[in-house]
Amino acid sequence: QWMVPFSTGERLHAEQAQFGFNHATIGGQLLRQWQFPGNLLAAVEYHHHPGQAPAEQQCAQVVELADLLAFFTVTPEDGAPVLIHRVERYLPDLVLRWRSSGLGWDSAFLNRWFAHLCGNLEQTRSLKSIFAH
Repeated sequence: QWMVPFSTGERLHAEQAQFGFNHATIGGQLLRQWQFPGNLLAAVEYHHHPGQAPAEQQCAQVVELADLLAFFTVTPEDGAPVLIHRVERYLPDLVLRWRSSGLGWDSAFLNRWFAHLCGNLEQTRSLKSIFAH
């Protein structure tokens, strides 16, 4: 099965070395070309380094967490640890940064939202299998 690796610093460096850009940069360029507002540009371009965003650091943090949750939906773990422990493994300072930015943190809400994402992924796979026959 094809696995999408989470965008670690090493992965971003490898993208940059191989292609001359990384997915955050190209995403920002596409949004700029399509004339999306600046706050969305900053959120996409800086989602791996929200603290470096010239503006919209909170939005960049939201995209950073969404990126990680998307990664988790396609990389199930047997006997998976509690979601917050998985988050802390990849982004150890996320909760602290989230709270210091003035964003509320609610682990129970995060778990419910992640379960919803996983459920939608399963529905999508079921629909694809129906139409594939």
